[in-house]
Amino acid sequence: MTVDAQVKNSYFTVKQAEATMIQLGLKADDNAAKHAFQSAEQLLSLVKNDLQDQLIFLAKEETEYE
Repeated sequence: MTVDAQVKNSYFTVKQAEATMIQLGLKADDNAAKHAFQSAEQLLSLVKNDLQDQLIFLAKEETEYE
């Protein structure tokens, strides 16, 4: 598996986890749980954005990483 494919796989996994945290935050009755899910979603959003930046970088340097 290429580096590009591994980063893409990680990106989509984090994106799915982020969506799950949003759903769980909306369903939570306890304020502490809502806050925990929202915090996790924000962190995953940052990680997702970093992975997206890495994908752009890898696309520019594609031949070097294959």
